[in-house]
Formats: sequence, C-alpha cells, structure tokens
Amino acid sequence: MNNKLTDLPERPICLNLTALYLQNSDDLMEIPTTFFECMPALQVLDLSYTSIKSLPQSISKLVSLREFLLKGCELLMKLPPEIGALRNLEIGEIIPKTTFSKLTRLKELSIDVNPDDQWWDEEANAILDGLFWLINLKTLNLYLLTVELLKRFLQLKIYPALSHLKLTVGHQDQRIISRLPEKLEEKFKNFDKCLKYKNGKGKAIEITEALKHSSAFFLDRHWTVTKLSEFQIHEMKQLKFCLLLECYEMQTIINGADEKDNDEYGSKGDKPVLTSREHLHILYMKNFKSILEGRIVSSCLSRLKTLAIHTCPKLTTIFTLDLISNLVNLEELIVEDCPKIEDLTP
Repeated sequence: MNNKLTDLPERPICLNLTALYLQNSDDLMEIPTTFFECMPALQVLDLSYTSIKSLPQSISKLVSLREFLLKGCELLMKLPPEIGALRNLEIGEIIPKTTFSKLTRLKELSIDVNPDDQWWDEEANAILDGLFWLINLKTLNLYLLTVELLKRFLQLKIYPALSHLKLTVGHQDQRIISRLPEKLEEKFKNFDKCLKYKNGKGKAIEITEALKHSSAFFLDRHWTVTKLSEFQIHEMKQLKFCLLLECYEMQTIINGADEKDNDEYGSKGDKPVLTSREHLHILYMKNFKSILEGRIVSSCLSRLKTLAIHTCPKLTTIFTLDLISNLVNLEELIVEDCPKIEDLTP
C-alpha cells in the first residue's frame, strides 16, 4: 500500500519520538538536509520501499537508533559515511561495507538486493570482509552469487555462531512463473538456519560444508546431481527440512551402496544417514525413480514426520521393506501426480 507521502518538513522538533515509519512511500524522493537533527530519542527508522536517492548528513544525529530499515530502496545507490556514527544500531538492512568496523553492536543484518544488480556482484567480496567486524551478529540474511563467494563466507567462521541465517547461493532464476507453493517456501524460511542453492552444477564442497550447520536445505534446479547423497548427506546432522525442486537429473535420495565405510562405521560399515530429517518435499523431478536404493541402516529417516512427493512421472517405489519399518514417526504422506506408483511398497 502506497502512503502517498511526497514531502517532509525541513527540521521537525521531535525530542521524544522513538519510532518513525515512512515505508511504502513510493513518491517520497528526498529527505531534507536537516530533517533528523532534532530526533535524539529515535530508535526505529523504516524507509523501506521509498524512492529516496540519498540520505542527509543529519542521519548521524540519530545516536539512539537501534533499527534502520532500507529494504527495497532501489534508487538509493550510496549512503553517507555519517551512518558510521550509529553505534547503537542492532538491526539493519543494506549498510555500506565501510561502516561495518564501527557497528560492532549490530545483531541483525539483512542484505536484500536484486541479484542482477552489477554493484552487488562487484562489492560482494568487500562486504564479506566487513562481516568480520560484526562480533555480536546473530541474524543474517545474505545472497551470494557463486560458491566461490560462499567459500569466502565460510572462511570467516561466523556461520556456527549465528542463531538465524537465511543464505541463498547461485544464479538468479530464469523462470517466468515459479511452481513452488508459497506456503511451502514459508515453511522453509521458518527454520533457523536456511540454505538455498539454486541453478548449481557439479559437486560443491562448499555446499557440503555449509550443510553441516544448516537446519533447512532447499535445492532448486540443480542441473547435474543424480542423488542427494552426492552432498555427503551423512554429514547433515542438524538438517530437519529438505526441499527438492526441479532437479531433473536426480533419480534417488540415497544409494545405500554409496554409504559404506568399513574404517569408521563398525563391522558392517553402515553410515548413519538422514537420521535428523523430519520433513522431505520432492517436487517436479522428471527422472526421479525412488526415495532410497539398496540396503539401509535402521536409523535412516526414523524421525521423518512429513513426506510429500509431487509430479515425479518416473517414480515407481516410495518405500522399501527395510525403510517402512523405520518410519515410526511419519504423520503425513502426500503423493500427487506420480502415475507409475501402484503400491507404497514393491
């Protein structure tokens, strides 16, 4: 909803004002130079989805500011260095990299960008370096174009210390219309540490490393992977939610024959896999044939509560006899548009 706000007063006297919400003012293009000079108690400032092109130097007067939101300000290309004076800032969206070293109290950061913006591609490395200074950061929303940038992020070693992370890796989608139900994506985002990997090719050890600390994984249109176990899923000990969409070469989640290691896992060499998984969603996978292949260990998918499979035309088997005895916690089973399925077990 557009607030229809177009102009602001030059120097309002608001000594006791603690929150100012100017978001969704599409016609607001300019903030007067002295606008923030008399707002010493302001703690929350929301300028999201406005048409402002710059911020006045008087922003430095907001010494009590704790939450500063600039989401969707597409015309805002540069922020003044005075923003570094906001030493009490705890929550921010789009903060220039040069001020990170001064914002050591920042607890929450959301870098919301259009992945096609050239400036983000050019500045991503420098912004990642700036994250090193945010020693109190607990919540981060971040987009990285390549797995090489993910490698840089992992080298910072801040991933385990974060309590909430929304991390997207990969090139922008080329879809005109997404086939992912909105409610399902919201379920994914509700987990504390979410990793979305889209339009990937080949194996990426950086993704495997990130999955060690993730509670939710969304694999979106991977072009070459044939089974999820290529990401070393026995390492995903915290993963509770897994969403697979349009990975057209994927044929199965795991092949039991691949998960053998006589040196580490007992006399039979069975690795514990998929033991933490509670929700598994598989959608629009044209070559997907089965959940599991080969023999599995007794703990595999033992915590699974939800299994949903949509539009997998080659799927012939859902449960093996070994697997079905593991599913003691299964609460919901959804199978839609899978024409080759005749029975739940072979």
